[in-house]
Amino acid sequence: MNSAYLCPPVEFSSKDESPNKVLAESLIQCHYLVNGCFIEDQQIIKNIDSIKSIPTFIVNGRYDLLCPPANAYALKKAHPTSTLFFTQKAGHVSREEGTGQKLVEIMDQLDF
Repeated sequence: MNSAYLCPPVEFSSKDESPNKVLAESLIQCHYLVNGCFIEDQQIIKNIDSIKSIPTFIVNGRYDLLCPPANAYALKKAHPTSTLFFTQKAGHVSREEGTGQKLVEIMDQLDF
């Protein structure tokens, strides 16, 4: 089971996952965490000038423990022309209530 969910979907349960899948996902997550998620501390904010000309949308779950809302707010402050959205009933997972819908809404509004 993915611990990044605030509210795992009803149909989602650990009994539906094979032990091999759970182990594989856990090893991948551990690999990222042991390696600092392959990003330096404050790397995005330190290099914010390189993306300031890019339209930027930040969508963050209110209960996200992996990327806390305070970090999203700091990114917004560093990139004032970005747009910040907090989804109220979500953790880190993009499929949670509000987050997935907001991401689709943003993509639908972009003009490519």
